[in-house]
Amino acid sequence: MVATPKIGLTVGYQAPNKISFLYGESFDYLKESYIESVRSAGGLPLLLPNIPENVDDYLACLDGLILTGGLDVAPSLYGEEKTSDAVRPASYRRDEFERRIVIAAVKIGLPVLGICRGFQMVVVAMGGTLYQDVSEREHTGKHTRSSKTKKMVNHSVSIVRGSILYKILGSDRITVNSSHHQIAKDVPDVLKVSAYADDGVPEGVETEDGKLIAVQWHPEEMEDRNALALFEYLVNSAKGRG
Repeated sequence: MVATPKIGLTVGYQAPNKISFLYGESFDYLKESYIESVRSAGGLPLLLPNIPENVDDYLACLDGLILTGGLDVAPSLYGEEKTSDAVRPASYRRDEFERRIVIAAVKIGLPVLGICRGFQMVVVAMGGTLYQDVSEREHTGKHTRSSKTKKMVNHSVSIVRGSILYKILGSDRITVNSSHHQIAKDVPDVLKVSAYADDGVPEGVETEDGKLIAVQWHPEEMEDRNALALFEYLVNSAKGRG
């Protein structure tokens, strides 16, 4: 019997607050859509609490890794001070945990998929930088969730022919959802840009061997075939490690 690939998912972290029903305690959390996407693709989802010192222990148990969405990557991780009031850092615990686990996962060849914040963390962990807010880049289109309706915006993305992402999606042009205000500025040489928005903003990156792929959109919130294909690619890559 072939074992179901174990896919680790990073989670959000909420520090203690004054909300009464939480009794002032901290907690880790993750939207169910990520969990269901992994299950639909044939993987076993395992949630990973943000404990930086346990990175190696986690990786020893996993066949694949997903870096999920969430609040912003702290500018200090790419050598900058906060310059925009729009920046909402997640937490030191989450930033440090994800930075460590990405670097370690790449080192051992573990299949990795980054989503939205996960895309940004991949860029930063591999040595790149971010625009702290889309307003810092000239001629940038709409990427941020509507402040009035709170709904994601949609826009087109061009997929680079010959890229791993192109092979996964089978198209050089797709429509994606968008809910981010930070974007890649300097993409490190170890990563190839595999997708662009019409305004030139990088929307996908990958390593040459395809073990690490990250997209700026939210496939777990989409219902078309292209969305599940990314999770299936990760799960199938994880099976190949067995």
